[in-house]
Amino acid sequence: MKKISFLLLSGLITLCFTSCLDDNDYTGPSNEDYITAAKKMQGTYQGSLEIVADTTILETRPNQVWKLDSTFVTKDVPVCEIAKQLQNNPTDSAEIAKLEPQHIYASLSFVTIQSAGYVYYIAPQTKTIKVTNQENKEDVYNIQFNTSVGNYVLLTGTMKYYLEGAKIAKNGYTINGLKTIPRFQYTSSIHY
Repeated sequence: MKKISFLLLSGLITLCFTSCLDDNDYTGPSNEDYITAAKKMQGTYQGSLEIVADTTILETRPNQVWKLDSTFVTKDVPVCEIAKQLQNNPTDSAEIAKLEPQHIYASLSFVTIQSAGYVYYIAPQTKTIKVTNQENKEDVYNIQFNTSVGNYVLLTGTMKYYLEGAKIAKNGYTINGLKTIPRFQYTSSIHY
């Protein structure tokens, strides 16, 4: 019995060292791979936007446009839709509902680069918006978004990603009362 246990333990140790050696041999994508991937993704995209609360699609908007060059820009994000998710906060909800669509800038970093496409993280910048309130004073809203994930398919040149609201602050104070986290899901059909 001791001999069998010893053989099993020896085999297990050999297997562990062998699998560790294989892991160390993988170097991952090179810097050139990242540069090539970024260049392939550059351009203007057109597609649809789904406004989602939890898992419910509240609205679908066709013909949305976003751009990727040295920075990732989603044009005309309807941040006013966040107001619909505020509860027990009528003043802030009314002010946010009047906000014009905003351009949201983000940085992009690759998670995987494969022959079929890429998976990447999007880290949106906080959007600061100044609004004149009913008392003719200036309110400053800061809308923060969570870091999210997107993908790009090489064969079709299409991408899919989302912007997810995380926190809203007004004049430096967090606004409480988001009943759900609003999400703006983008799916491209055209890349030029």
